[in-house]
Amino acid sequence: MPLRCLCLGQEMAKAGDSWVDEQTLRRILGEFAQGITAVLENTNKEISRVYVVVEGIGQRLDRIEERLDQVEARLDRVEERLDRVEERLDRMEHRLDSIERQLGYVKVKLFEHDEEIFYLRGSNVK
Repeated sequence: MPLRCLCLGQEMAKAGDSWVDEQTLRRILGEFAQGITAVLENTNKEISRVYVVVEGIGQRLDRIEERLDQVEARLDRVEERLDRVEERLDRMEHRLDSIERQLGYVKVKLFEHDEEIFYLRGSNVK
């Protein structure tokens, strides 16, 4: 966050500082009262310098958009994993169906002296 010093009057300003009159400073602080943090430095019990940290809407929107991108990427990863889980579940269901079909048949072979004389295949399980 940018730190900017606003001085009351030009005579109080140091190199690189901006200066404003008291009325302008009150207007600035009034308009941005909810969005700024002010640290007051007192000289002879009079406010001579006000350091204002301004968190602009643009910066906040950038952070919100960045976080939204992170959440969206996470959701994409979860969806990909869910797709893989669904594919695996489909394969397991297919395998289970196949096993159930195999278990559902009975094979009967009758032999007489090593010669097959009767063969029956039927379903006994539904």
